[in-house]
Amino acid sequence: MADEGEYVSPTEATKLVRPRHGATSIRAFADAGMLRVAYTAGGHRRIERASIDDLNAWIAMRPGPEKQAAREALIRKNLGQAGGTAERDS
Repeated sequence: MADEGEYVSPTEATKLVRPRHGATSIRAFADAGMLRVAYTAGGHRRIERASIDDLNAWIAMRPGPEKQAAREALIRKNLGQAGGTAERDS
């Protein structure tokens, strides 16, 4: 599992989500609360790597009521930790 507090760009996240999704889908997951996101001073999204592990686990689940409940729990978890800024050197 990735360290909490480690952030990647949406483009980098496309390489970590399985099965692979494009940057547009990653941004949509983030906007829906399925990924924990922080914003740089310049307004760019940075996605917490640990939340990508959580999303991968959700994607791997079989469709059904358990998956829907897991989605709702994931969103509650991520939105409860929203509101930070990611510091980047570049």
